Amino acid sequence: GVWAFHPIGSQVAWLLAAPLLALSVLNPQWIFQGLERVPAFNVVQLAQTLAMAVLYFGLFRPGARAELYVAVALGAQVGATAWAFRTLRRYVKVNWLYFDAQAVWAMIRSSGYAYAIVLAIFVYAGLEIPLITLLLSSQEAGIYRAAQGIVSAVFPLISILPLLVYPRLIVWKNRSDREFKRNAGTAMLLLAGLALTLNVGALVFVPPAFHLLLGPGFEAGTWPCILLFVAKGFELMGAIPSWGLLAYGLDRRQFIVAATTAGLSLVLNVLLIPRFGIMAAATVGIIREAAIFVLSALVLFSFLRTGPARLSPATKAAGSE
Repeated sequence: GVWAFHPIGSQVAWLLAAPLLALSVLNPQWIFQGLERVPAFNVVQLAQTLAMAVLYFGLFRPGARAELYVAVALGAQVGATAWAFRTLRRYVKVNWLYFDAQAVWAMIRSSGYAYAIVLAIFVYAGLEIPLITLLLSSQEAGIYRAAQGIVSAVFPLISILPLLVYPRLIVWKNRSDREFKRNAGTAMLLLAGLALTLNVGALVFVPPAFHLLLGPGFEAGTWPCILLFVAKGFELMGAIPSWGLLAYGLDRRQFIVAATTAGLSLVLNVLLIPRFGIMAAATVGIIREAAIFVLSALVLFSFLRTGPARLSPATKAAGSE
């Protein structure tokens, strides 16, 4: 595609980015999750983050080209992926001579709604920066990206929780619906407390972080950054009902929730960003994550009251898997 269409910017940067796409597809975190070895994967991610930080501080100077940025990201990702798969050899032995292509295709075919959920997430999460660039300016997009960068400091906390929780949700579901409801409710309360702590911490630490790390030119992103932390708090709480629906094999219902919130987010961003700027984008993020939490919880607990008895045997089998 790069060679055929000659997109704007450096051809080398685009070509370096191509392997990053392949590595993202081969992300082994799901294997670690299924084996309940997430802490081992977190060690790999921590090493990758530290390596990138050292390279950034050591190599970057004002005016550094995009190729250097992408090359650093690619190099760190290659090293982390190689280490992760080497670590997996302690737990998983694969005999490629007995590779069952038919079974793999059946798994792919049954994952259609799960893939659709990923596409819906891209609509509301991946299009924020392009929309801000299109509707406002690249400068505003840069400020918003800086706010996202501050939030990314806690992103490992956000991303690890579903990986830890999902196997537990399946165990609770397999034992009984009553245990699932009790433990899921307790988990949501604990995550609500964690989200509140996160939000208070954002109020305290985000303003000096912007002032010290980014300077006056980026201080317009302070409040959008705080609002993004609030959105992450709702994302924390929403992990339980969202992944709970997947634990019960209710991919279609979770896709409806994701598609609904994706459409809502897109419409609100298009309507509000031109008038209220990046504050609107951050506020829409809160509305979106709150909607996902509420809708997923309503669908899940409504199903638990009335649904399990009406599940077909095939759906029950899919949920148990």
